[in-house]
Amino acid sequence: MTLNKFINILSIITLTAAAGCVPNNAVLDNGSYLAFLADKTSKTLLIDSIDLAGAEYHEAIDCRCEITVTEGDEATCPDPDGSGACYSCVEFVPGEDGTFPEPLFADADGNGVNDYTYDTSPCFVQSNPYYDTGIATDADGNATENWWNVNPYSADGNGAPRFIHEAWVHRDSFQAVGEKMAPWRGEGIITTEGDLQVTFHHTLPGGSDFRFAFVVDPNFQPTECVGDSGNVSLENLDGDWLDNWSRDVDGSMYFLNAGSYQFNPNNMDDTWSLPQDWLAGFSRGKFAEEDMYGRSSRYGSPAAYGEYETLGDLFGQQFVTQDDLFYIAFAANEDPSTRDSDGDGTTDFQDMKVEIDAIAADITAELGDLKFNVDQVGFDYLPSTHINDWRPSDGLASGLDGWGELHYSWVHLDSTSNVEVGGSANGEFQLILDAAESQSRVLIAGEFHIDVIEAEKWGAYDIEAIKLEENQAIICGEEAW
Repeated sequence: MTLNKFINILSIITLTAAAGCVPNNAVLDNGSYLAFLADKTSKTLLIDSIDLAGAEYHEAIDCRCEITVTEGDEATCPDPDGSGACYSCVEFVPGEDGTFPEPLFADADGNGVNDYTYDTSPCFVQSNPYYDTGIATDADGNATENWWNVNPYSADGNGAPRFIHEAWVHRDSFQAVGEKMAPWRGEGIITTEGDLQVTFHHTLPGGSDFRFAFVVDPNFQPTECVGDSGNVSLENLDGDWLDNWSRDVDGSMYFLNAGSYQFNPNNMDDTWSLPQDWLAGFSRGKFAEEDMYGRSSRYGSPAAYGEYETLGDLFGQQFVTQDDLFYIAFAANEDPSTRDSDGDGTTDFQDMKVEIDAIAADITAELGDLKFNVDQVGFDYLPSTHINDWRPSDGLASGLDGWGELHYSWVHLDSTSNVEVGGSANGEFQLILDAAESQSRVLIAGEFHIDVIEAEKWGAYDIEAIKLEENQAIICGEEAW
């Protein structure tokens, strides 16, 4: 994909909403969204662009209580009695008779400030192996620790919160909104640069528009020039990407990896963006008043990437280490597809797959916990994982050949699809869109079909292709276009 493609994509979504000649040929057969609108930063909430009460599902969520961060002796979460303890960051434990002791925290009149019932919301871990299941007592049998166990994972109460991979949940309180979608328009086109672009428009409760689009390159395949000046040819880079991405599905799997990057294993302050020719797809949306973009792929700990993108200073964070940047850190001159570094009888790539699949399952569980009673809307969001065991190893610790991948957004086109102007397409997709200027998030899943794919009629010309053809450019011994 070229830079022009992404510039065009950004404009097309806006243009399709206004142009009178756009097609209405894409059908969402089954689709749902689940949005988390940030109370403090969502413009949609700020100007009341959505009728929360009119949604199929609406729930207020506040999981900020789980994070306990101390600076000196001062706690950053509520401290009702001035003791320095965060009552909102604990889970209270009843006695043997099922009752709680006298109020641990009281107001000036001696009334308890907590009802001492279990908090059954997903903000708290109910079956956490790090909890002490008993009630600590002293030598005289008196209860200690005020009859409660701290919620975070470390002994001092300052460890990881419940939502580890989706840590944005802890940065604001949210209005969760979900619906089954019935778009009033769907467009399926081949752009002037040969990509398949699908856009849907859905009316939100209250009348605002929710539109989202995904774009895939149907002929995606990174290439490279091979040979010398006397004999140069254009060949596939690292084999057939699309075929290997699609080895577990019927048809073609496109990972929407635009904007993805890796961390430099030798310099933790440095990131490497994937070259444009390695990018297979892109997604973007606008939920009422909020612009949103597809989350990039992760080649290491999702929490580390999330901290870097939110705070801008990953390596100043005490809980992030170099090991978090990679699912498994490889040494140079060793092939992870054959190496068994821990001697457990399985290769490092096999171990990596187990680790990444477990992270994907954890993400599904975390997002699933947030859905509360959203069965009438819900879907189980599962990121897609991929192991690069098919790529030839170059003996270096960096690069895709030694790493695994976790993709939040993907598009699957089944084998009956004929992705060209006049052709048809049948498929499914899952997307995570992160807001550009707030902590809001939207999860989307659906199935779609396009009976007749139309040609783009309003987009920009592919100037690069036109000029290469006009100049009869030869690239790697072959005509450019």
